[in-house]
Amino acid sequence: MKKLVSCLPVVVFFIVSACFLTFQVTYTMTDNFWKSRIDDMLNTSGADISQGLSELSETVDKNYLYPLDEKTLTAGVIEGYVKALPDSFSMYMDENEYRNYLDFENVVSNVGIGVNTLYDSSLDGICVINVYKGSPAESAGIVPGDLIVGVNGVQVKQLGYYGVMAELGTGSENEKVIVDVRKRTGTDVSFTLSKSKVDAKRIEGQKLKNKIGLITIRGFETGDEEAFKEEMRSLITSDCEKFVIDVRNNSGGNIETVSKILDFLMPEGNMFAITDKAGAKNTIISDANSVPYPLAVLVNERTVCGAEVFASVLASGETTRLFGVRTYGKASNQSVFKLTGGGAVSLSTTKFIPSSEADFDINGVIPDETVDLSDDAKLRFTSLPSEEDAQLQAAIEYLKTQKQTSVKD
Repeated sequence: MKKLVSCLPVVVFFIVSACFLTFQVTYTMTDNFWKSRIDDMLNTSGADISQGLSELSETVDKNYLYPLDEKTLTAGVIEGYVKALPDSFSMYMDENEYRNYLDFENVVSNVGIGVNTLYDSSLDGICVINVYKGSPAESAGIVPGDLIVGVNGVQVKQLGYYGVMAELGTGSENEKVIVDVRKRTGTDVSFTLSKSKVDAKRIEGQKLKNKIGLITIRGFETGDEEAFKEEMRSLITSDCEKFVIDVRNNSGGNIETVSKILDFLMPEGNMFAITDKAGAKNTIISDANSVPYPLAVLVNERTVCGAEVFASVLASGETTRLFGVRTYGKASNQSVFKLTGGGAVSLSTTKFIPSSEADFDINGVIPDETVDLSDDAKLRFTSLPSEEDAQLQAAIEYLKTQKQTSVKD
């Protein structure tokens, strides 16, 4: 069995937990051919690997002093294989974590600490991408860019990603949870939080001065395209003629939702393509209808995956400019393969490329105008007044000079 995970196959979406931890997951069934292929790859990938493991096993059998647990050894070999891949988004899940993963698919709850997160094996913990206003995490002072390194006294590396999600994303209101966080400064801090219901509103609109509207997108989930259109139409009714679209601290989500919002905004033409190892390409196309309004898009180092697609496609528009700093650089999508021993691996199997052919994998999307926030502003990001938001102010100054084009139906 194979399950597609992360920001993008033909239809890809983030599973946002009830605790609002986000891991980019989508599901698709495949046949036994692919299962056998991945099992073969992991167990007998290349003569050198096979020979090396055989020699090691023989040496251990003849010389190693202590008793062996074959199941633990097998899991360790597979985990080491995946860690050695030149990719920080692939991961191995042992039997327990894979069970957590499967269980978490069915979690329906709105209780948690109020953060979106990202798995990246190159980091020392789980990266906090977004913190929701009014959440226990915000009240405690957890901010985007912090790393969760432990929960209830257990390190993340022992719990695994989905073990952390289970600890933080299930339970009841007022249930205590201890979250160990490595701050952006490198200081480790332990927070005791009480889980609560969190209003994880992903799409929000706000009317600014000079007939400018601001639409903030914190994630792309199924149906959010209608919420986006509703916010934009409401702002247009309020006499807005220019728009700032904020996808900072956005870990991506359902790529179908991304494409629908882009289709609403973009003129006719190719927007981006989904590709795989075999070179197969699925090109996503916009129809002839588009909005006639100048756009400014805000991005930062935690604009990830589907949000990077969104920004890079919009950047190709004649009246759109990107403001902020280089984005995260994740264009790959992961697929989950169940293994015979009870565990599973999540491997990067597909990626997307904008129609401009600008491959932002690893390199990220580079804004038209680089504007960074001060360290103090980043620490106060969730409550930062708009007048102190240098990235937003740069976008507003640009839009002041732009004129609306002819309106289309």
